[in-house]
Amino acid sequence: MDFFSALTNGSSRGVLHAWSGDAFDHTPWRDVVRDAHGMAARLRALGVRPGTRVACILTNTPDTVRGLLATWLAGGVVASLPLPTRGQSQEAYGDQLVALTARLDPVLLLADDWIAATLPAELTASLPVAGWTALRAAGASASFTPSPPAGTTWPSSSTPRAAPAPPRAAPSPPAP
Repeated sequence: MDFFSALTNGSSRGVLHAWSGDAFDHTPWRDVVRDAHGMAARLRALGVRPGTRVACILTNTPDTVRGLLATWLAGGVVASLPLPTRGQSQEAYGDQLVALTARLDPVLLLADDWIAATLPAELTASLPVAGWTALRAAGASASFTPSPPAGTTWPSSSTPRAAPAPPRAAPSPPAP
């Protein structure tokens, strides 16, 4: 939780370094967090609440970093979906995502804008889809109060995983 607090309390320490094609961009972490707060406000408007599943196709872009933090700030539970594999057709990849999201029942699918634009109509008709950069632009002026993190998941190359549910008290055994 110390890491989460450091991320969300506007710390002036730390810089996000990201390759922009011909050089590294250097963004202070407090600016990344400010952007993530705006994105989190937009995620709330899109139905993300504490504990809801958000399907994400995670890449290594700066807006993905912001969006992942925004999802946690909004209380969402990240379910990582795979990237297309080498040699996989766009149709096969779309079918894979349709099957996985049907099992997950997420409230939203987030991905890089270029991926979001290529998703099959069958998927986008049944599930709201947003690109990280578009989400960032839409939440640019929004204010937001974060929720405690509901859980995290770790990326998988093929299987989405939801965060474990918090432990609950075991029910009392039935009386004899």
